[in-house]
Amino acid sequence: MKVMQIFLFSILFILGTFLNLSAQPQAMVDSLKNVLETTTEDSVKVITMNHLWWQYISAKPATAKTYLQQALKLSREIKFLYGEATTLASIGTASYYAGNYTEALDYYEQAYQIFEKIKFQKGIGGTLSGKGLIYFKQGAYLQALELNLRALRIGETLRDTTLRASCINNLGMIYSKQGDRKQAMSYFLQALVLHKSKRNKQGEAYTLNHIAEVFLDEDKLNDALIYFNRALEVFKSQNNQKGIAEILDNIGSVYIKQKKYSQATKSCREAFEIRQMLEDKNGMAQSLIGIAISYRKAGLFENALNHALQSYDLAQELGMKEIMQEASFQIAEIYAFQRDYQKAFEYYQIYDITKDSLFNQENSRQLTEMRAKYEAQTKEQEINTLKVEQRATEAEIEQKNIINYSLISILLISLLFSGLVFFNYRAKQKANIALEVKNAEVNQTLVQLKSTQSQLIHSEKMASLGQLTAGIAHEINNPLNFVYAGISALEHTMLSFYDITDDLQRMMTEDDKEKIIEYMSRLKQVRSNNEYEEIKTDINALVKDIKVGAVRTTEIVKGLRNFSRLDEGKPKYGDIHNDLDAALMLLRAKLVKNITVSKKYGEKLPDVPALHGQLNQVFTNIIANAIHAMPNGGKLTIMTKLVSQEGSSLVSISIKDSGTGMPEQVKAKIFEPFFTTKDVGEGTGLGLSISYGIIRNHRGAIEVHTEIGKGTEFVITLPIYEV
Repeated sequence: MKVMQIFLFSILFILGTFLNLSAQPQAMVDSLKNVLETTTEDSVKVITMNHLWWQYISAKPATAKTYLQQALKLSREIKFLYGEATTLASIGTASYYAGNYTEALDYYEQAYQIFEKIKFQKGIGGTLSGKGLIYFKQGAYLQALELNLRALRIGETLRDTTLRASCINNLGMIYSKQGDRKQAMSYFLQALVLHKSKRNKQGEAYTLNHIAEVFLDEDKLNDALIYFNRALEVFKSQNNQKGIAEILDNIGSVYIKQKKYSQATKSCREAFEIRQMLEDKNGMAQSLIGIAISYRKAGLFENALNHALQSYDLAQELGMKEIMQEASFQIAEIYAFQRDYQKAFEYYQIYDITKDSLFNQENSRQLTEMRAKYEAQTKEQEINTLKVEQRATEAEIEQKNIINYSLISILLISLLFSGLVFFNYRAKQKANIALEVKNAEVNQTLVQLKSTQSQLIHSEKMASLGQLTAGIAHEINNPLNFVYAGISALEHTMLSFYDITDDLQRMMTEDDKEKIIEYMSRLKQVRSNNEYEEIKTDINALVKDIKVGAVRTTEIVKGLRNFSRLDEGKPKYGDIHNDLDAALMLLRAKLVKNITVSKKYGEKLPDVPALHGQLNQVFTNIIANAIHAMPNGGKLTIMTKLVSQEGSSLVSISIKDSGTGMPEQVKAKIFEPFFTTKDVGEGTGLGLSISYGIIRNHRGAIEVHTEIGKGTEFVITLPIYEV
């Protein structure tokens, strides 16, 4: 068989195998073994063995190596370059799993040279990505980024989803180690979608693991455990022992942060035993450092030192700078506790040197520049592709025009032309139906998005309300105490009043003149002492006080109901001043004694069409931030007026404080979701972001003017007519 025929047959075989990726691992192994035993084509045997080794690498590494050695020998005997390069790359991957990084790089380079020779782009991309992963493990992040970006470009050109997913996942790992968790999470989520589209369970599990690691770095331990356990379930279903060990180590890290040191030690030791069985030196070093940290945190310093030294030695042998950094830090901490300051100093020096080589500013700058260059080149390629497609479209249109003119000029084939028109009509009908279905799906998605947005606004509103609860409780308690005290006093006063009325009633019904004279004498005494007038005055005053307390309580409850309600239906016209007053009422407890409030409300302001519950939320958020900016007191000024803009009338609301002000870098981010300058537990980071969205939805605008040391002013403009 010719080389080209073998090559084409091999590709068809690979495709056929990948179509069955959803099969269970054992079923896959049995299927591949059957092909190996029955085929007479040596090239097919080579490719089959290259698939078989992957099924064994995470459970029986020795068996995997045997298949790879046989495949390499056979491919060289029959001079099957594609099979030889694929096998060399597979051996490189097996060496990487065993922690033999120098050997892995050598095999990847041999494979790369052959793939270059036969111009097999997918193989070139795969070896570049593999080399990049090794550099990443060694802490050479700049080289790792460069190789993965080159591989990603090849994957995008070939539209190879598997290669793209692998490269994007690796990019996420690089940015995660550099502390750019936002960019890392973006890459991981992209990789997860791609892996799911290819039903690549192993890739999906590794990406879930990386997402969980980001949550772990952010101390979101519950989220981290959820994703770690999801990844663990997949690895167990695939019998991927290496993946299981990695998750056990990471779960151990969660337990350490939760101060569950015995559970952490147990989890990391289970991982170490698996990695020892797999002869995975890289993983063993990682497990050892996890055990060392849990022992040190538990106060078992001798055990911790022993495991940390073992981890350091392995990491140094493999060139794993990141683990060397962590191990040297743990060793230094233990020696410092044992008062062996000389050794502690030596390992602190190693820690500082290793950390600087991993995370210095020059590395970060070069990583950023390389990513920017890649994105610029990608956009340039997209533009060139669009230009080529445009020219092709123009040529196609021109050709169609020529055909149409020819058809019109040839009357003898009018019947054929009619048939073409009919089929074109049918195609348009189908396209219209498909478009209607798509529009329905888009509309459904829009409805769901609006519902989610409404729930987010309400959730943030409830979070803000939770922070105000203590103050509001105090506000309600004051008028209620007023009412309670008034009722007690009224009850006592009414008893005195009843004494007078009882004497009067007895006098009216008494027949004995002496007793009548006695009752009249007592009533005259009451009158001469003005007791009756005093009782009347006290009762009227107490009733008035009770009424004031009840009205204030009603206002507070009404304000709470307005603040917490979900706005439904169309906007309604209402007085903007009522919304501002409701916000001030809710925040009354937060207004310290040395904060003065100045209300400069415009006269005869027209009602504004709005969802007033949402506007109440906006004003509450902004006023609360203003109060927070004046911890030592100050002045809060709220001003409303009617303004004209481009021939339209608008209501302007200004909320200005005399607080600390904001630097430009903070001002630029205040409307971003989850950005907050408050301490943990004092703010959600959603208040101003949601406020911005609410004002935009009302066809209004919100501006910020601020100066350090002089204060901040928020200016909101709203239309007075529905638009």
